[in-house]
Amino acid sequence: MSDNVSLSVPRFWFWLFHRASDNTRGISNIFNKWIWFHLIVAAGLSITLASPSSEIARYLALPGASALIGLAFGWAGRSASLLQDKDFSKFIIENGAPAEGYVYSFQLAVLTLLIFIGVALVMASGGLPITSRSLLIDDILNRFLLFFVGSIAVREAWGTVDFVNKLTIQFYRKREIDLASDRSSSGLF
Repeated sequence: MSDNVSLSVPRFWFWLFHRASDNTRGISNIFNKWIWFHLIVAAGLSITLASPSSEIARYLALPGASALIGLAFGWAGRSASLLQDKDFSKFIIENGAPAEGYVYSFQLAVLTLLIFIGVALVMASGGLPITSRSLLIDDILNRFLLFFVGSIAVREAWGTVDFVNKLTIQFYRKREIDLASDRSSSGLF
C-alpha cells in the first residue's frame, strides 16, 4: 500500500454537520426543498385526523417504523454486497461520490427511523410533557410532530431503496459493458 493513501475516515457526525469539498453535508439530506412537503403533510394530517396521537403512535407509527427499519436494513445489505465486487468498487471510486455519502446516507436513514420510533414511543405513552393548556391543541401538536418525523423517516427509508436500486442498475450496466467488451475482444462479435 502506498504511503500517499489516506485511510482516515470522517465520523458520521462530522459528515452530517460539516460541509464536504463538493459543498454538501449530510444534514442537507433532511433539510432541503422537501422539508416543506413534510411540514405540509404533517400539518394536514394532524389537523384532519381526529384520533389521539397515542393511538396513532401505537397502532400505526410503531408497526410502520418496524417495517421501515427492516426495509432499510435489507436494502443496505444489498448495497454492501454490490460494493464488494472489485470491478464495480473501482468503477464507483473512479466515477462516483465519496464513500461517506454512500455509507452514511444509510446510517442517516436508520437514525431518522430511530428518532421516529422514539417520538412514537413518547406519543404512545401520552405525548410530550409540554402543554398549551388546551388538550385539543396539545394533541394536534403531538400528531404534527409524529407525522412530521414519520414523513421524513419514510422518505429516508424510500431514499435507501431508491439509491440501492439505482446502484444495482448501475452495477448491471457496468457488467453489461464489461461482458460486451469481453465478447468483442475474444472475437465472438
